[in-house]
Amino acid sequence: MSKRLKPAYIAEKVMEGRKYAPILRDLVTAASIMETPKAKKESEALKRVKTMLHQMVGAYLDTEMPFADWLVRLEQAKPAERGAVCREILQHHASTRERLLGIDEFFAAVFAGIPAPSSVADLACGLNPLARPFMPLPAQTLYLACDVHRPIVSFVEAALKLMGFPVHASLCNLGSDVVIPSADVVLLLKAIPCLERMNKDIGRQLLSRIDAPLVVVTYPTTALGGSRRGMTRFYEDRFLKMVPLDRYEVETRHFERELMFRLFRRQPKCEGTA
Repeated sequence: MSKRLKPAYIAEKVMEGRKYAPILRDLVTAASIMETPKAKKESEALKRVKTMLHQMVGAYLDTEMPFADWLVRLEQAKPAERGAVCREILQHHASTRERLLGIDEFFAAVFAGIPAPSSVADLACGLNPLARPFMPLPAQTLYLACDVHRPIVSFVEAALKLMGFPVHASLCNLGSDVVIPSADVVLLLKAIPCLERMNKDIGRQLLSRIDAPLVVVTYPTTALGGSRRGMTRFYEDRFLKMVPLDRYEVETRHFERELMFRLFRRQPKCEGTA
């Protein structure tokens, strides 16, 4: 194999580009290891790796994100105005943009009927932490966010701190052996279909690794291009076959553009005494 068709070389070339330079190297390398051996020349390998990364991450980053300007706007806004600023920011990520119309109803459903959590972990978060003002949570709830995009991770941590919310954000590739944060509620919003581009069994693997009283998993019901194509039934059937029912009790909710599953961890059965 020539140097130009080695996964490490292709990964480096991909990360020289502006779009994928901010992505966690671990993910780019994994994509290159998977896709480079399928190519016969460098240009094909680069295209294959970039296509996979686009499907996993890039397709949702469809507009420029002026992080520094956003922080200035949040800092200058009065506390009562910051929700409106957050709404504008959430428009800049395709996943959170789809959720905006019914955002209050959505997060009311996420946290309905449970004790006030002391911590929430948002996995593959994107800009979703900017929805924190719309979440019916105590002000002191710790928000743990993780993603593969360096500037987004830095921004969401700075933004939530500026608004006075306890937060810790970190880089993480959920397809690796990264330690998943422990929390009272874990959010995995529209992430599994993206992660499945690289690992078809990632959903089952993640659900076996997450340890939380409540896990909230969602799927999109509309493609980025606007087509529905039977997505709701497809994802609902697929997920219910995947989730370990001996571990979780499942509650299903349907929204206009999102399918939600709330997974309540079952209590271990106590063995009877003789």
